[in-house]
Amino acid sequence: MKKGNKKNIPRFKNLEEEAQYWNKHSIAPFWDSLEEVDLELNSSHQKNNWLLIKLDNKTISKLNKLAHRKHQSLQKLAKKWVESIAS
Repeated sequence: MKKGNKKNIPRFKNLEEEAQYWNKHSIAPFWDSLEEVDLELNSSHQKNNWLLIKLDNKTISKLNKLAHRKHQSLQKLAKKWVESIAS
C-alpha cells in the first residue's frame, strides 16, 4: 500500500460495538497503519480464578453507582472488597 492509502481503524463507542465490527470485518486492510510493539509475557504469573455471585438488580444498581462515584468498574471495586476481607 502507498503511504497515502493507509486505512485507519474506526473509533468505537463501546466494546460491544467494537466486537460487532470485528466479527464482520478483517484486520487485513489495516495492516499498514498498525505499529509494531514489543511484548513480554511472564509465564510464571499467578493464574486467577473466577467467582460468580448472583445479586438482585437493586443491589447491582447501588453498587454500580458507588463504583461510578469512585471512578472504578464494579468488578474492580468488588475485587478490592473481597481481597480486603480475605487478607
